[in-house]
Amino acid sequence: METFQKLNDFSEKRLRQCFRILAVLAVFAPSVFALDNGLARTPPMGWNSWNWFGCRNQYPGHGQLNEQMVHQMADTMVGQGLKAVGFEFINLDDCWGNPNRTATGGIAPDASLFPAGMKALCNYVHNKGLKLGIYTDAWNATCANNIRGMYGREDQDADTFVAWGIDYVKVDNCYRPAEVDNGATQENASRTQYVKIREALKNAVTRGLAKGNTTAHPIVYSICNWGWGNVNTHWGDTVGNLWRIGGDISIAWDEFWVQINTATSLYNRARPGAWNDPDMLEVGNGLTANEDRVHFTVWCMLAAPLIAGNDLRSMNAATKTLMTNREIILVNQDSLGSQGRVVSSNANQIVFSKKMKDGGYAVLYVNKATSAATISCTWQTIGTADPAGTGLAATKTMYGRNLFTHADMGPLTGSYSTSVPGHDCFLFRLSNSTTGTIDVHKQLSNGIGGFTIRQENGNIILNPGTIGAVAMSIVNL
Repeated sequence: METFQKLNDFSEKRLRQCFRILAVLAVFAPSVFALDNGLARTPPMGWNSWNWFGCRNQYPGHGQLNEQMVHQMADTMVGQGLKAVGFEFINLDDCWGNPNRTATGGIAPDASLFPAGMKALCNYVHNKGLKLGIYTDAWNATCANNIRGMYGREDQDADTFVAWGIDYVKVDNCYRPAEVDNGATQENASRTQYVKIREALKNAVTRGLAKGNTTAHPIVYSICNWGWGNVNTHWGDTVGNLWRIGGDISIAWDEFWVQINTATSLYNRARPGAWNDPDMLEVGNGLTANEDRVHFTVWCMLAAPLIAGNDLRSMNAATKTLMTNREIILVNQDSLGSQGRVVSSNANQIVFSKKMKDGGYAVLYVNKATSAATISCTWQTIGTADPAGTGLAATKTMYGRNLFTHADMGPLTGSYSTSVPGHDCFLFRLSNSTTGTIDVHKQLSNGIGGFTIRQENGNIILNPGTIGAVAMSIVNL
């Protein structure tokens, strides 16, 4: 009996210890092990200054990042219909700041470029219904060695961003201390520093609210450490809202496939609030129109952030049409948050499939060859992109939609084949029905009386034609 009592006391003691450990983990897990700021539930959409403008007149004839240019970009984002389809961030990249810290150790904009200051710039952008992003570095200085980094000043800089009203912070990975570059400690050092910045941003919001700053709000956190320190596979999805998976993108057909090839292997890391980032878009910067189509649509299929890198003020008609194609953007912004997968490929042909919230699929055929080729894929192969593993039955009837021409393709069964021009693509959506859940802009061609659904002046208009009463369900895409 005494032995039993001792065992019982021991078991109870161990059980209490386990409960204490679980309690500690419950308290610390949200803040230490995961980013839970409620932001970027779909991939962020916006514009960034770096690809086109670089640093301080880096590219002759392109101009430079300054207050007037940012105002114009915000005006253009609204005026050219980009805001209407989901673009919302105006992001300043490197070279916005004073190279030296202030007398109190703070950061400040270059007054010659931003004479009204960052708070005023935030106000201008916010008044347009948009959001302002900014760039910094996790370590000693930004990559152009123009702005001091956050290393050792994490809380102070985070407080400054919150006080200005910043909505998005991109944190680069240059000028690391020598000890950080030791091969054995790279991952731990990188993760530790980026977690420290994450906590600084979160705590700065709390401090701001406590000081009466009623506009203090969580900030989208963009990790830009180029895939370094195992961020892609070990910790990016628990630390940032998005994380760069590799090096900088280039304006070249062969070069941007480097980013794509890396991203396709990381589909299981992406989810609402956490996204693989293959870098900013080069659409409109020198690729051919068909190559731009491939670039933009692959980014949409990958659930990648859509951060434009061109001069929005001088977009040609083809670039504007592509970047404001609502049906393509809906593929990227689908609330299921599933990243598209490569389900079929050979040397010159790739088929991407992406499971959608409505139960259907977005499907992209890419022809990497220089001449036209016929590409085909079966439902069973397309269905392998289903995260739930249920897939598509081989003989199931699906309803196709060409997302470039906004044309219905009618009922389809088993597979789909089409000719795709060289360096081009074909993007379509497979839906389980013709109930109009793909987009309110769509017209249904089902041969039963011309039923249509469309949007006019903010209203959804249903015309049942000759089919009599109709039932309507709204699906959250």
